[in-house]
Amino acid sequence: MSEGQKNKDFIGLTTKECLDTSVRIFENANEMYKEAELLANHGSYGRAVSLLILSTEERMKALILAMDGHKFKFRKKVPGIKILFNKSHQMRHALGTVLSVMYLFTQDLKVAVLKLRDSPKDRTFWNQEKLTPLLLEYFQKVLPKLIQEIKWYSEAEFLRQSGIYVDYMGELKSPSAISKQDFDSVYLRVTNLNDFVSTFTTLLQEDKNNKSENSILYLRDQFEDQNWYEKIGGLIELFRKKGANPLKALAENVQEISESMQNESPDK
Repeated sequence: MSEGQKNKDFIGLTTKECLDTSVRIFENANEMYKEAELLANHGSYGRAVSLLILSTEERMKALILAMDGHKFKFRKKVPGIKILFNKSHQMRHALGTVLSVMYLFTQDLKVAVLKLRDSPKDRTFWNQEKLTPLLLEYFQKVLPKLIQEIKWYSEAEFLRQSGIYVDYMGELKSPSAISKQDFDSVYLRVTNLNDFVSTFTTLLQEDKNNKSENSILYLRDQFEDQNWYEKIGGLIELFRKKGANPLKALAENVQEISESMQNESPDK
């Protein structure tokens, strides 16, 4: 191995290397998920929860590389993207936000993804005039649950650590204190996320086989035209700032938006 290869990291991977590496990371995430199930079946819920959360971190990393392997530009255009590949506390906060949103919208996103695949020429998704009122109505309905999920994931990192370490913070914290109910709650969220990621990566693979080329092309264009890369970078920067748990602050902001939308509702 050359000196240059030794110093290479995820950011410097070629398109082909992104695809090859994402496969290995997905495999690792799947193994963690299965091992978590085995541990839970033997009553070791604490370590099972930690493995589930770690498997999700791996899966998100793999998804970014898989998308870049299909000509998206996350590593090139998202400011601060490198933090998502590091084992930093801030990365896990940012990851928690992504997870909360993706879990909440998993089923609806699956419907949208499948519609894009089956009807690639349907421009309703990209027609802002038609889409905006539908989105406003939809978000007004789901915002309360979004707040709930953000608050849950704001504690996910502490839950992950509690599944591994014995600690004392006002009271004794031990992995053995994590219950089957705690495990089931995490398992539901992780399983839903896995389902969505699997659906989306299938769409990417079909693009490689020229079966959904138009759908993926539209999505790639939207990331460019709507400045989604820059917006993701702004979110990462938010979570890099020191201070109070940013997810809790985000939940409060979403709560204010929800109340504002309800007050402005024409039904009032």
